[in-house]
Formats: sequence, structure tokens, C-alpha cells
Amino acid sequence: MSRRSALALVVLAAALLVAIATWWATRAPVVQAVSVSTAPLVRTLQFSARVATASRVELGSTLTGRVLAVAVAEGDLVKAGDVLVRLESDELRATWAQSQASERQAAARLAGLRSTGRSAAQAAVAQA
Repeated sequence: MSRRSALALVVLAAALLVAIATWWATRAPVVQAVSVSTAPLVRTLQFSARVATASRVELGSTLTGRVLAVAVAEGDLVKAGDVLVRLESDELRATWAQSQASERQAAARLAGLRSTGRSAAQAAVAQA
């Protein structure tokens, strides 16, 4: 084999290798076709977490008394005006009745003073 033939054979082999490498690199990958269907997604995630409130609200009462019933449970959603607890009302009713009696007594005393004041003024006018 002559030198020229050997060189031609090497160039031909190199060209063939370049052609095969180019074909191998540009060929489309083989993928498996799957038909699309709907199904429920079932996935369970378990993790540990710590929950914190976005804001904190302080509650208080202007009245003292015994709690009769708690109307909400821990974690319940509440809004302004919702009843949270019910207090025993026996002492409050007694205090209310006492203040009503005091009001009636003061009204009677005022009426008496007004009539006495009028009578004294009328007597002074009659005397003059």
C-alpha cells in the first residue's frame, strides 16, 4: 500500500468517524409514549411545624363573678361581639334591684322636697 493510499484511507476513516459522531449527537432520543388520563393525586406529607399567631389580643372584664359557661373552645374563630363566657348573674341582679330601689327612693324624696318647697313658697305669697 502506497503512502498516498494510506493517507486517503486515514482521511476517509476520519470523515466516517466525524459523520457517525454527528449523526449520534443529533439523533432524537427514544421516548415511550403514554396516554394521558385523570386520576386523584394521592400524596401524604408529614412534617413538624410550630404555629404562631399573627397578633395577640388581651381580653379582660370590667365585672367580677363566677364563670357559668365557656361558649368557645381553644382555636375557635371569634369576632367582635361574640359571647365568650357567661357569668353567674345572681349578684348582678341583686345589685341592679338595689340600684332600682335607690332610684325610686331618690325620686320620692325629690318629689317630697319639690312639694314642700312649693307649699312654703305659696304660704309666703299668701302671707304677703
